[in-house]
Amino acid sequence: MKKRGKCGRLLALFLAVILMCLNGGACLVCADSGTQTGKFRVLFISSYSYTWSTVPLQMRGIESELTDDVMLDVEFMDTKTLSLDLAEKELLERVRFKEENVAFYDAVIVGDDAALQFAVKYQEELFREKPIVFEGINDVEYAQKVSQNPWITGVIERFSYKDNLDFAMKVQPKADKITAIVDNTVTGIGEQKQFFEQEKQYPQLSFDVINASILKQEELIAAFSDVREDTILVYLILSEDCEGNIYTNEQVCRMIQEYVNVPVYRFVQAGIGEGVLGGNIVFHEGSGAIAARMVMQILNGADPSSIAMQSNSPNGFYLDQNVLDRFHISSKLIPQDAVIINQKQSFWEQYGRVIEVTLGAAAVLMIFVVLVMRAVYEKKRSAELEDKNRQLANAVMAAQNANGAKSQFLAQMSHEIRTPMNAIIGLTTLAETETEDPDRIKEYLAKIKNSSRLLLGIINDILDMSSIEQGKMKLDKQVFDFKRQLSGIVSMFYQQAKQKQIDFKLHMNGVTEETLIGDELRVNQIMINLLSNAIKFTPSGGKIDFTVTQTSRSHDKVYMRFTVQDNGCGMNDDMLNRLFCPFEQQDASTARKHGGSGLGLSITKNLVEMMGGSIRAESKLNEGSMFVVDLPFSSSGEKMVTKQNRFDAIRALIVDDDEDACEYCGILLKRLGIRYDYVTDGKAALEALGEAEDEGDAYNLCIIDWQMPIMDGVELTRQIRSVFGEDAIVVIASAYDLNEVEEDGREAGADYFVIKPVFQSSLFNVLNRICGRTIEPEEEKQAENFDFSGKHVLLAEDVELNMEVAVKMLKMVGIEVSCAMDGKEALELYEEAPDGFFDCILLDINMPHMDGYETVRAIRKSQKTDAHTVPVFAMTANAFSEDVAEAMNAGMNGHIAKPIEIHILYETLQEVFKSHEQI
Repeated sequence: MKKRGKCGRLLALFLAVILMCLNGGACLVCADSGTQTGKFRVLFISSYSYTWSTVPLQMRGIESELTDDVMLDVEFMDTKTLSLDLAEKELLERVRFKEENVAFYDAVIVGDDAALQFAVKYQEELFREKPIVFEGINDVEYAQKVSQNPWITGVIERFSYKDNLDFAMKVQPKADKITAIVDNTVTGIGEQKQFFEQEKQYPQLSFDVINASILKQEELIAAFSDVREDTILVYLILSEDCEGNIYTNEQVCRMIQEYVNVPVYRFVQAGIGEGVLGGNIVFHEGSGAIAARMVMQILNGADPSSIAMQSNSPNGFYLDQNVLDRFHISSKLIPQDAVIINQKQSFWEQYGRVIEVTLGAAAVLMIFVVLVMRAVYEKKRSAELEDKNRQLANAVMAAQNANGAKSQFLAQMSHEIRTPMNAIIGLTTLAETETEDPDRIKEYLAKIKNSSRLLLGIINDILDMSSIEQGKMKLDKQVFDFKRQLSGIVSMFYQQAKQKQIDFKLHMNGVTEETLIGDELRVNQIMINLLSNAIKFTPSGGKIDFTVTQTSRSHDKVYMRFTVQDNGCGMNDDMLNRLFCPFEQQDASTARKHGGSGLGLSITKNLVEMMGGSIRAESKLNEGSMFVVDLPFSSSGEKMVTKQNRFDAIRALIVDDDEDACEYCGILLKRLGIRYDYVTDGKAALEALGEAEDEGDAYNLCIIDWQMPIMDGVELTRQIRSVFGEDAIVVIASAYDLNEVEEDGREAGADYFVIKPVFQSSLFNVLNRICGRTIEPEEEKQAENFDFSGKHVLLAEDVELNMEVAVKMLKMVGIEVSCAMDGKEALELYEEAPDGFFDCILLDINMPHMDGYETVRAIRKSQKTDAHTVPVFAMTANAFSEDVAEAMNAGMNGHIAKPIEIHILYETLQEVFKSHEQI
């Protein structure tokens, strides 16, 4: 199939516009879209993950047919990496949670066999009297059976074996055998069934399979290599082998290219163009579109039972020219209507249409130019006057827009900077009051450090605004501590919510990862922006729920969902449609009452999309808002090692008024080998403790939430000690500052305290302490890890406070420091010192008399013997990449950015001293 080039389409469009102008001009009217009233909710369930090759095609087809008043939600079972039972269980929990906490779905589209089986199995519970439309189904008999249900219909994925095998026998006329590459997954079993149904139609061929589910990888490769020219080889599905190895479509195609020496036929689009020849394929995008059209008919009033199941999927020949050439397959054998990819076109085929359109456009353009010149000549004076007036009006508007944008930008930056500054100032004040508790002061300093780093990141963003505007923003991809990040966020916003008398709660669902790979700063920005808005727009006495859900996990990817829901002022439908546009707010009173410039959500949306995620919002005026952000992360691969320290002898009771929190904590305890039960209030907890003691199987560990209605965690602890004595260990968990509960809790008899969100490592460490085991956390390298006694450093810094801080840091590790207040003094000290006296020189850049660049150039030109070998480093707030490059070009050995990270300074000096000693 030949396609017109993009250039040809643009020229055709240009020609049409010119012709419209010649016919009296055309007026393009942009009508405001009407306010949407009431959206339909449609759920698409895929048997696989988004990375499975057919899924994006199915979703593209579905989205192409759904109208603007339909909101599509997507869930992945990921049966290629999870067992079917586990995939069904996790999906059931997620759908239940959504329907209980958001709304029920109006219709369900299921892709492939496992998803259909799930929808049928849980139809009464989840989708009662809701249409279920399937597509991509290989088990034809099962699809026909369930479509007898008046609420179920769809389109079957039926391979055209006749067209494919007739084509294959033309290509390989000597073949007497046909072999299919399959596995024993749900989809694979359905495809095997269709495959062996063809034996009666082709008695001249013997039918066989290469079943990956019963082969090891080396056996699979050997089977590929053994295929000869007398065999027609069909690639149906291969996602796993008997050793549990998971294969992507790309990996299978690479194996085919490397080990198979015959054409490989394929009945679906995925893989064609990567070493697979193709055939009469199923177009998954078309199947998705058919299913979506059926859904739209039902949503528009049609009876589901009146829409018959479609027994044939959209098919057509789709072949790869590279494979045709590799096996010397004649073009005479190819069907006329086949789509050929990687086809080499002649010059005229590539550019002929463009040339035709260009010549036509040039002729019309010449006519247009003549007419324009005549019109310009006749209306020259009036056109000049209108042009000048328009230029003046544009200049005035541009100036007004620039002034407004500047004010809005400054307001937004004030909002962004004040959020972490509020945490820094508040925590500093708290630290000043804790003069007798070093551990508490250390905790406050750690939180101040996290907020300071966030503030530094915001400042870097402001300074790098030119790169942002030019689309040059780059995302970091580093391992970061997800547990510490959440704890810092919750601590920051709990204090703000408490000051405003807002009920702020954190919920965790299925989170198993404690470290992730991604851009920690950008994730912080996203969460802080959404939570700041929730605090801002929720009145005193309101409620904010912050929910973190681990939606799925593959071998190298982790998908997290962050939900922020409040019962604040909410938004009308018009504002909801404009929500993510820059500088947008409900009306002028919004800025006066709540502040802000309206930039935050636009920035958030851009960051989310750059990370490959998605963001959506739901809101009702005067009822509240909900923002849902889905983000993919790379898995760090770090896991809690608990096999050697299991706790089988412990029986635990969880007490929390949030049932989801109980179930989440129970999952963590189960992984550690602990038997557990949970209750949701203090009275039930006391009853459970009594019953267990009567049965002779008493609880020896109680994990109690601090904030519960009727009887809080402190009072429950007091009751437990009064009734049951000291037998059970009591751990109080709080999502907020432990300083508020620890004193009262210890007085009531609590043994330990943990901060929510509770991660597996937190429970693991507490349990080790209970059992008398010690696990030392890995601390950040500080001064005690380094000893540079006997080393001499020359430090040039013109700001006295910065000098004091730097000297203190250097002397903490035994370094002798010579100080200079500017570059000129630093050069003099260097010249006067004996050769080799200084082991390193640290220079600020912006100094009076002689800046850092001039100073290092002068040092390198010195006649001293170490002028070219003494290590010189820039230690400066000039931290852009061009500043680093300029420092290196001036003759420096490296660059240390301010504010100084103490461990980076020490590690850099350690490497410098070690390298310098080896010279």
